[in-house]
Amino acid sequence: MRDIRRDLMDRLEEISNRRKQLVEELEILNEREAINRAFLSEEERRWRASEPSLPSRPKESRLRIKLVTGTPVRNFILEMLGDGSPWSIERLKAAAEERALFKPEQKPGWALQGALMSLKKGQIIETVEYGVWKLVKKDAPSAETDEAPDIEGSA
Repeated sequence: MRDIRRDLMDRLEEISNRRKQLVEELEILNEREAINRAFLSEEERRWRASEPSLPSRPKESRLRIKLVTGTPVRNFILEMLGDGSPWSIERLKAAAEERALFKPEQKPGWALQGALMSLKKGQIIETVEYGVWKLVKKDAPSAETDEAPDIEGSA
């Protein structure tokens, strides 16, 4: 019968080393979190002092507003479709890649499709044919004038 005690001790040592690495990483993350929370707190204090006339919105509303306002992908689509011509998803992907809108690990098709569906739901764009889109309204919000609806209190 083979003695595996040494193998088990080596495995336990590996586990211990890995645990130490993870604890160090967790400490770094905790430190970064604390720094960013302090920066956010200071920025909110500074913002309230410089803009006393603006009502303070609950955190939930601020998050929703951030999601409703124009994202880079949404603004990109509005800009491209703003020329009035129909755009296929392939054409949009090619233009997005040309502008390096996405990181290499991202999937541009998914992001573009999600933004297109959101814009279609908002009746800002429409499908000309499968995979081809066009702007519905000429007065649709552009990347520069895109405004979020006032949703304070609806969170």
